[in-house]
Amino acid sequence: MLNQASSGRPQILHAYKTYHPETQGGVPTAIAALCAACPSMDSTVLTCGKSGAGDVDGTWVIRARAFGQLFSLPFSPSWPFHFWHAAPQADLVVVHTPFPIADAAVALQFPEHVGLVVHWHSDIVSQRRLGALLAPFTKMLLNRADAIIVSNPSLAESAALAGYREKLAIIPFGVDIMDWGAPLDAAQATRQATLRAHFPRMIAAVGRLVPYKGFSTLIEAMRGVDAQLMIVGEGPQRPMLERQILESGLSGRVQLCGRVPSAELRAILRSADIFTLPSVLPSETFGIAQLEAMACGLPVVNTALPTGVPWVARHHQEALTVPPGDAPALAAALKQLLDEPALARQLGDAGRARAQTVFSRAQFTQRVQNLYGRVLAERGRFLPYAAMPSAQPGA
Repeated sequence: MLNQASSGRPQILHAYKTYHPETQGGVPTAIAALCAACPSMDSTVLTCGKSGAGDVDGTWVIRARAFGQLFSLPFSPSWPFHFWHAAPQADLVVVHTPFPIADAAVALQFPEHVGLVVHWHSDIVSQRRLGALLAPFTKMLLNRADAIIVSNPSLAESAALAGYREKLAIIPFGVDIMDWGAPLDAAQATRQATLRAHFPRMIAAVGRLVPYKGFSTLIEAMRGVDAQLMIVGEGPQRPMLERQILESGLSGRVQLCGRVPSAELRAILRSADIFTLPSVLPSETFGIAQLEAMACGLPVVNTALPTGVPWVARHHQEALTVPPGDAPALAAALKQLLDEPALARQLGDAGRARAQTVFSRAQFTQRVQNLYGRVLAERGRFLPYAAMPSAQPGA
């Protein structure tokens, strides 16, 4: 049952495999931002996890029971049944992909009167055989969609979306610039002073400890960098990375911090000299974490993936960009920024300016809300909204 179903406001159902607080990550964070920023709509999130329903930061969340993982996806036989029950109650369903269970659920049964938006966060990269098997369902999902959102121009060129150009809207993710750039409170300032005293040349990285994030390459690179590294995040690769740190003799210089509260993350980023996003696979399509670092004024070292990553922070403008999986090149870029503070400041200042002008959360949520409103209006559910231009590929 959708929450507040009798409020009179449009009912939006977001469908994705994971959500806060059971997991962090760019997609759940983007969904949470959209739910919070659309007061004229009632949002519900249908996801997997421990079964049950309840309020999460003001958003009604329904969790279908998941029994572990299968093909790197939650194994939740009941999720489609929850979806088929909830979708007819919604005015608009937003499917966040890749989530093949949702593709199949829409393909098999979806109400004609309900609007459908697909937020295409990434192609299926690591499970190509599964993607090929489910491709007919994905095609049916895209055929049914009223609109498809992608976060960057590179993703808009995906072969899977080749037949749907007229439905595409390029809407980059955004972060709360004022929040990330605000002065630290007393506790954060104390933490910042402590970190700077213990880590005078500090590199920060943020992300789930999974293979495509490239943290193994980053740790290898640190063998040749005279600095300290803090990696914020949790995930299944932690035991392997801990062994690598120990065997590389880096225990005194590389820390796996696990998942930390947002206040601690701000203190870490504001203490660092550099932020790095060392991702090695196109599963990393955007890199919201580098946006947060840019909002803090940090220079970025990222990788030349064929995705939006090097478009968000551009080589020699806001970042130094190196080949993915190339530990020596990564080490060289990190050393260059540590040894050339003027260049680091130049890139950091440019990154803050780009975050403010192109990637604010207000722009992201307003543009998505405008698109939702257009789809609802086209389906006979009037929703006033102020038109804003979509982000252009040249931004």
